[in-house]
Amino acid sequence: MLFIFEEETTDYFTMENCGIDLDIAFIDSEGEVIQVSSVKAYESKPITCEEPYQFVLEVNINSGIEVEDELEQEDEDLSEEEKQFAG
Repeated sequence: MLFIFEEETTDYFTMENCGIDLDIAFIDSEGEVIQVSSVKAYESKPITCEEPYQFVLEVNINSGIEVEDELEQEDEDLSEEEKQFAG
């Protein structure tokens, strides 16, 4: 799942209601992965990123996503609603 924020943020995530283990990739406004946190299902501790981020990508644990990887998204792959939300 990809979360897109209108502007950079430092909000936290939790896994309290999520029944699967995930890698959570925090991505800055330039599309660069700045942190990857591997988190177990139902973890109640907040998952934070010390640097501001604009996107969060949740994928199956052990995804292979690493810091400095880049998110690439072609505009034509987005719906009109996603284009408006992403700015």
